[in-house]
Amino acid sequence: AESYSFCNDADSLPMAQEDFDACIIAWSQTVGNKDVLQNGGKVKTMKFSSRASIRYDAAYEVTGAEWRKFEDWIINEKGSAPEGVNHPFQTSVMWLWYDTNTQMISTAIGAAGITIGFSAIVVLAASRSFLLTLFTGICILYVLAATTAVLVAIGWDLGFIESICYAILVGLSCDFIIHFGHAYINCPSSSSKEIPSRHDRTKYAVTHMGPSILAAAATTMSAAVVMLFCEIVFFTKFATILLVTILQATIGSFVVYIVLVDSFGPSDPTKFVNGLVGKLSGNGGDNPVVKATEDGTVTTDKKSNMPMQ
Repeated sequence: AESYSFCNDADSLPMAQEDFDACIIAWSQTVGNKDVLQNGGKVKTMKFSSRASIRYDAAYEVTGAEWRKFEDWIINEKGSAPEGVNHPFQTSVMWLWYDTNTQMISTAIGAAGITIGFSAIVVLAASRSFLLTLFTGICILYVLAATTAVLVAIGWDLGFIESICYAILVGLSCDFIIHFGHAYINCPSSSSKEIPSRHDRTKYAVTHMGPSILAAAATTMSAAVVMLFCEIVFFTKFATILLVTILQATIGSFVVYIVLVDSFGPSDPTKFVNGLVGKLSGNGGDNPVVKATEDGTVTTDKKSNMPMQ
């Protein structure tokens, strides 16, 4: 009743516009309400609380749908609000958590995209082969998809720890594949006038790089097994993702990549790019072929019309 003296005897809404500021300010001060902020006797902001129909830890899609319902209501009310109160906005701890999850998802996807993109650049620069670059991208995508599928299958959700581990370990998905690609490119020829076939290159990559890759996978997985017995959650989750990633990377390199290059790989990986560069540089499209012999000697030969095998 004390605040009514500022309200020109009004005790409910609607009321006269010229009395509203003084009335609501007096009421908030009387009852100790801190949801009304004023400056110089003029109301600047007012906060209204409401209850959502879901818990704060609801599923990502459910929280997103709830946020959209609130946002649609705000937009609808803003369109019919008078000047001065037509800039409402909503906020909640639930929406902050929803936005955090959104950023974690985008970070994981971005990390995967960066891995594939930079791996493609490195492979293209090293091999000068669009086909090997395509195979590398396919295999890296397989490793990422298979690793994600396994983690979902064991019941994991994308949280802070999982997002950090995922962003770190996507780099491991390309390691073995790039090693195989390097060995495939540098397969030596049996003679200075012969280009190794795709089968010879594949066999050379498996026999010369395969043992090293298997040894690297074994040592990495051994370190991950040790971390599985840690009590700190981050280390156990990191170890789990590491084990799954290395396992899928081994399968992706030894099975997916090797099958692709043995079935469809180029016998002369650099021919197309070298020929294109030669034409652009005015060298008549001559294709310099770089070959390594068994004794380690590197020879260069120009054979623009070398047939693909």
